[in-house]
Amino acid sequence: MDLLILIGVLVAYNVVVNKYLEEKWHLLFSLLLSTTVIWWVVRFSDITLGSISTRLGSVIPGLIYGSAAYIVISLAIASTIFIPVAKGFLSDKRVIRLSTRQFLYKTLVNLPLGTVFLEEIIFRGVMLALLMQDFTTINSVLISSLLFGLWHILPAYTSVATNGSLKLTKKPALPVIAGTVFITFVAGIGFSWLRLASGSILAPMFAHYATNSGGLITSWWLHNFKK
Repeated sequence: MDLLILIGVLVAYNVVVNKYLEEKWHLLFSLLLSTTVIWWVVRFSDITLGSISTRLGSVIPGLIYGSAAYIVISLAIASTIFIPVAKGFLSDKRVIRLSTRQFLYKTLVNLPLGTVFLEEIIFRGVMLALLMQDFTTINSVLISSLLFGLWHILPAYTSVATNGSLKLTKKPALPVIAGTVFITFVAGIGFSWLRLASGSILAPMFAHYATNSGGLITSWWLHNFKK
C-alpha cells in the first residue's frame, strides 16, 4: 500500500511539474516533495532514515564509489563534442538560451537539489527500500529502475518540443521517448548498483549529477563557446 501511495504521488507531481507549474517554482516544489516523503516514510513505516540515505559507516564508500562514477561519466559525456551526430541531441533551447547566471544557478543549485536529490531519495532510497521488503534485490532493482524510466516520459516529450534538431525529423517524439525510457531504465540499474554496493545514497547522487550536469554543461559550452 505504501508503494502504491508513493507511485500515485509521483504521477501527480510529474504531471503538475511538467504541464502546469512555472519553472521558477520547480525547486521549491521538489524540495517540498522530498522532505514530505522522507517524513512520511520515517514517521509511518518501519524504514529507517539510514536505510534510505546513508549510515555513518557508509559515507566514505559512498564518496569513493560516487567520485569514481562521476569522473567516468563526465569524461564520457564530454567526449560527445567530437561526435557530429551527437550535437543534434545537445540543441536544447532551454539550455542554449541560458545566461551565465541562469546556467550557474541551474547547474549548481537547481539540478543537484531539485532533480538529483529528489530522484535519488525517491527511487534509490524510499522506493528501493519499500520494494526490498517484498521482493528480491534483483527484482526490486528492476522494478524501481523501470518506474524511473517511465518517470522520464513527460520530460522527454518536453525535450522534443524544445530541441531544434529533433523537431526537424518526422515523428520524433516516439523514438526519443522510448529511447529516454530505456536509457534511464539502464541508468537506474547502474545507480541502484552503486547504492547497494556502497551502502550509501551518496554514490548514485554523484553519478546522477554527473549524468545530468554533464549533458547540460556540454550543451551550453558547445553552443556558446565552440565555433
